[in-house]
Amino acid sequence: MVQDDQYHIDLNRPSLNNFVLNGAPVGDMDPDHWNNRHVQWQFVEAPNYTGDIKIGFIQNAQIYWAVVGFLHLKNGIHGVDYWDGTAWVKAVMDADMGQDYQISATTLVNGVPGSDYRIRVYDADDQLINNGRIYNFSYPASCNGNCPLSFNEVSYTVE
Repeated sequence: MVQDDQYHIDLNRPSLNNFVLNGAPVGDMDPDHWNNRHVQWQFVEAPNYTGDIKIGFIQNAQIYWAVVGFLHLKNGIHGVDYWDGTAWVKAVMDADMGQDYQISATTLVNGVPGSDYRIRVYDADDQLINNGRIYNFSYPASCNGNCPLSFNEVSYTVE
C-alpha cells in the first residue's frame, strides 16, 4: 500500500494473522506471505457506543497551524467543516492522517487567527454526526503556542 494514498490502510504486523477469507482464518501471513494482497474493508460502527467524540489538537499544532484529531468515533470519520466566521468551510485532511484535519479559527483579529473554533464532523457514511451537532472549543492554554502531546484533548460545548 502506498503511504501517501489517502485510502491506505496501516497494518501492524500482528494484525496480519487475524484476517479471514470466506469465514475462515487465512493462517500465517507474516512475515513472508503478505506480498501485495488485495484487501477489501468496511467501517463497522462501534458496538454499544455511548458518549460523544473526543477532540484534541495534535502534536506541534499552533494557532497558525491548527490541526485537530478525533477519538471515540461511532462510525469513523469522512470529513470536517469549520466555521470561519461567515460560512462553513471543508477542512483539509492533514497529509494522509485520516483523523486529523486543518481548521481555522472563527475570527481573525488584525490578521491574526483567534483561538476559538466551531466545527461539525461527518462520519464514514458522509453524514453529519449526532444530528449535525456543532462543537465549540478553544485552543488549549496548556499548548502554550505549540501543543506538546500527540493528542491534546480539549473540552467543548455543543449546539
